Amino acid sequence: MAVPSTWKASSVHSPSGYTASDPQPVEDFHAGVNVYTEPFVRDSYAYARAGEVALRNRPNVTIDVEREEVVDGDPTLVIESRWAPTPASSIAYRTMQVSLASRGVGTVASCAAATIAFERYRSTCESIIRSLVVER
Repeated sequence: MAVPSTWKASSVHSPSGYTASDPQPVEDFHAGVNVYTEPFVRDSYAYARAGEVALRNRPNVTIDVEREEVVDGDPTLVIESRWAPTPASSIAYRTMQVSLASRGVGTVASCAAATIAFERYRSTCESIIRSLVVER
C-alpha cells in the first residue's frame, strides 16, 4: 500500500494491523491510515457489505457515500463515513475505507482525517485505499 513518504508508520506492529499517520495534526487529530486483517472466507464484495452493516450499527457513525469500485481487481465498496466525537475523543472525523478478501483473509484499509480537514486529505486517502493489494 502506498502511503505518503512524510507519514510515519507506527513502531508497534501486530500481525493483524498496520498504522501510519501524518505528523502534522489538525485540531489535535493526525490524519492517518489503519489497515487490519481478520478471517473471512467469502469475496471482497461480501466483506465490504458486512463492514457496511457494522458501520450502520454504530450509533456515532453516519455513512455519507457508498460506491461500488474495483480495487486490486476485485469488486468492492468504497465507504465514506462521519464519526461523531465520543467520550474518549472530542474530535469529529471522517473516514474513507475499502475492504478486500482473498485466501480466507479480509483486509480493511481506512484513511481518516479531522472532519474540517477531510477535503484537503481526500486525494491522499483515495490514493492510499486504491493502492491496497492483497495476497492472491
